[in-house]
Amino acid sequence: MEFVSVPVPSDHVMAVMAFLAKLDRKVESRTDTPRNDDDAQPIGTHGWTVGELRRLAQGQNKTTKTVGAIMDELAKDELVKADAWLDLDDLAEATGLARGEVKGCWGPFTNHIRKTYVATNWPLDSEWGPVINDSYGPVQVYRLSREDAAAWKSVRD
Repeated sequence: MEFVSVPVPSDHVMAVMAFLAKLDRKVESRTDTPRNDDDAQPIGTHGWTVGELRRLAQGQNKTTKTVGAIMDELAKDELVKADAWLDLDDLAEATGLARGEVKGCWGPFTNHIRKTYVATNWPLDSEWGPVINDSYGPVQVYRLSREDAAAWKSVRD
């Protein structure tokens, strides 16, 4: 690691040192050694590794449980075969979650990804409805591709 001298006002030295220590802990937690070589292998189409996707699948906080339920639904064979995109209402109905829970999970999920994983994007597809097809209204829609659904199922079982 290369070091650089940076002038810091004396009143802020301790705060800067604390910030740097916190930054080092974050990097260490995001780059933990995988449990085995398979965990480091890329899986799916979004740049996640087997280990990261497995950690998401085993997550126990509210956000990871909500996203896990959504991905379980999106990974169902009939939806994957039909290349189906589901909107918030579809996902709420299919998962039994409240619409607000589905709508409200994406911001915390993005924050969770940034804090926890090396991958920086969602492990599922998300688009503005009209971009996919004129039959969709002005809503966000979600899906798992065949490859992503297979990846999710492989770590969820």
